Amino acid sequence: MDMLSLCFVCKKQKHRYTCPRCNIQYCSVYCYKHEKHASCSELFYRDCFVHELKARQVSDEEKQQVIAMMKKVEEQIPFEEYSQDESDDEFRSLEERLEGLDLENMKEEEVDELWNRLTLEEQEDFKKFASSNPEFVMIGESFVHRPWEPWWMQHSSGLIVEMGAEEKDVPESPRILSNISALRSSLISGKTLSPLLPFNLVNVLYAYVFFQRLYNGSGASDLVEDFCESCLRSSDVLKENKTFSCAEESACSCMQRCVDVATAQELCVDNDFVTACLQDVSHLLVGPNPDSVDRYVCCALSELHTVFTEYHKNLKAIPSKAEPNTKNKRKSIFSAIKKLEFLLAWTSTYKEHLALLSVEISEIYKKRKCSDETHEQIQKEIEKKGVRLKPTEKSSKPLIVELN
Repeated sequence: MDMLSLCFVCKKQKHRYTCPRCNIQYCSVYCYKHEKHASCSELFYRDCFVHELKARQVSDEEKQQVIAMMKKVEEQIPFEEYSQDESDDEFRSLEERLEGLDLENMKEEEVDELWNRLTLEEQEDFKKFASSNPEFVMIGESFVHRPWEPWWMQHSSGLIVEMGAEEKDVPESPRILSNISALRSSLISGKTLSPLLPFNLVNVLYAYVFFQRLYNGSGASDLVEDFCESCLRSSDVLKENKTFSCAEESACSCMQRCVDVATAQELCVDNDFVTACLQDVSHLLVGPNPDSVDRYVCCALSELHTVFTEYHKNLKAIPSKAEPNTKNKRKSIFSAIKKLEFLLAWTSTYKEHLALLSVEISEIYKKRKCSDETHEQIQKEIEKKGVRLKPTEKSSKPLIVELN
């Protein structure tokens, strides 16, 4: 087994997870909590507690119930009967111990103070809570669901299969539309098609992978309206029927629009995320194996078609009088559905173009990745040297002079 694929902690099992804080790769909860990783996991539990505390919302009714419960306990066991030898912290409520801390706007240096104000029992309880919920991980400063693993990342040669190899949990890919053959005969057969069509496909696929990643895989299932509107606003092919002259122009156009749409939704994306989505498009174009090179692209287009169709039905149920813009929305969505059907028919007919297109997108990805790394290196050098723009000297001369 390749040493790079082994667990960093035990060096025995193949790694399955990556720590979002320190990026070490590990195979199990046991290795995650091992002493080699203790310093990082301790910070994880602490930050989880802060996030959970910030997110906690208690209604007035719940507060009254707690107060009534406390009064009942006080009546049964008076406060004076408790041992005076215990620490004062045992009698102080959590609210009293956290007094003076602004939980909504907590700074990094205040997190240690918050953690230290908890009793040892409370710290242990929260560690147990965090470790018993494998569906959640800490990414950056947010306590979120474990990152979604895209179905299009799985590939095989289709010729050689390693005997005794460990089976992987392969994410299920979306279903392909059943009427592609009918679409082929009605939309493609006997027609002269533009050689620029593959570049339009790149534009649509980039919008798909970008928002599927951004919504952690739930865009096409749980966020139908947001997902459709975001893809429509980001893809010039779906929205305006635009045609591109090359793959790089098509990809760059969609990349910029995707960032603008995400920013409008107050969702932050960095250069690494935007560039990585190019690689996702390349994975889609490669397919699961050489025998099914068009499968992943058909899966993506089919899922887009299914989601857009569902959104179109939802819009039809809204009276035009209630939403004046609904009619225009329905037309835009219907037009996008027809374009997706055409791209599906083209993909299944001219699948031999996909491999070459994948190589082209891969080169664009490498070029942009290199550019991002160079820019980052230059920025670090500038920060290291402390280079600052020299402030302009104030001039006594007037900036505007009236001419006679």
